[in-house]
Amino acid sequence: MKRNRYLIIFGIIVFFWSCAESDLRLEEEQLVISELNLLAGKLKVCDLLVENSPEGWKSATATILDNGIGNRLLEFVYALSPNKPFVHFEVILDKDGNPEMSYIGMNYGERGKIGYTQAALINEYKDELLFHEFFHVFQYAGKEPALNRSDELEAYLAQYFMPAVESILHGL
Repeated sequence: MKRNRYLIIFGIIVFFWSCAESDLRLEEEQLVISELNLLAGKLKVCDLLVENSPEGWKSATATILDNGIGNRLLEFVYALSPNKPFVHFEVILDKDGNPEMSYIGMNYGERGKIGYTQAALINEYKDELLFHEFFHVFQYAGKEPALNRSDELEAYLAQYFMPAVESILHGL
């Protein structure tokens, strides 16, 4: 019974994903997917994140890379800039110019910039928060971020159901 519930959740994710509008033509999507299949070797954190990235985000990225779905997502992110890492982090500051600690928050700017509060960096679920932002990188590949509700819903569904979908895939 539990397995059926996970299959239904996976079906919902696929349904919402297929309902999302996309500016990419089918040929371009097939090209990107075929390029991902040509990636040689195992992807490493240093292939994705700029050199001075905080250790907490490096370890969270490693956790995501260790997950089958997360690895596929990060392969796509890597394909956006295969010659050099482009994901970089920027601390969100409070009104006094100090690192924000009053809430847990992250946001995707553009061109690989991910903003974060210090509270997000020390959160035990920082890998899930970062996965959510990496999903926005995927959504806005080559486009300016224009966040809307359906994009945010997609990212939250991917974030929350990633562990369940991964366990389903391992069980098949």
